Amino acid sequence: REALEYLFLIRDESVRDKWIKDLVLHTREFDILQTNALTKFMSVESARQITRIAAHESQESGLNETAVMLFDLANSYDEVISICNRQLSQLLTVPSKERDDWAAFCTTVADKYTRTGCFSELRNPASGETFAILCRLLTFFNAFNEGRLDDALEEISGLRLIPFSEQEKDFCIDRFRTLDETIRRNFAEVLVTTMTILYRKFQSFKTMVIRSAAAESERQTCMASLRQQAQLLMTFSGMIRFRMPGDTNAKLLH
Repeated sequence: REALEYLFLIRDESVRDKWIKDLVLHTREFDILQTNALTKFMSVESARQITRIAAHESQESGLNETAVMLFDLANSYDEVISICNRQLSQLLTVPSKERDDWAAFCTTVADKYTRTGCFSELRNPASGETFAILCRLLTFFNAFNEGRLDDALEEISGLRLIPFSEQEKDFCIDRFRTLDETIRRNFAEVLVTTMTILYRKFQSFKTMVIRSAAAESERQTCMASLRQQAQLLMTFSGMIRFRMPGDTNAKLLH
């Protein structure tokens, strides 16, 4: 704080602001930007501009989490969501510590922005919708990786990204065309993972020990429903001209 007071003695504002920005990035004392220390000597907008410059430099240096915190301090909510979307998109499908860290970080952002109404202040509301979808896809992949297939299926069904009934097909085709690239680049994994869930559930019913005619009838109904959903998913992937990797289609057809 003493160093900050000395910097305010510099008459040249551009030089002063640069040194303040460098001081914050070097010491990582971001709380300086949250206090009234800066606004005693400059306008709120000037203080936010220093914070935004520091955020951009952090982002260019690959310090994305620092950049998000600084953009948030500067009330630059669109930039916060943009970085979160990009990071979630890159880390969505493969479990890792970095993925877990960003998942926790984005959950905090989502809770805060929902509570404080920041989503309503976005210049680009579509980015907020993309953020919400990516967060739910994170939940979907978590459930799948943990073996909670029913939970994963419920999550992906609720998102309405892919059809589970004939009535949903046209809606999902139209919606796919409007999805942000951060979602579309993960769509192959979404389709394959959903197909895998349907396949595993089908196999589970197929190998189930049945002791009554009623139970056998219910099993056949469930297997027929899963087969129809799998066929619909393959039809959908063809209609959006999305190529399915691997042998997932063949597994389900058999």
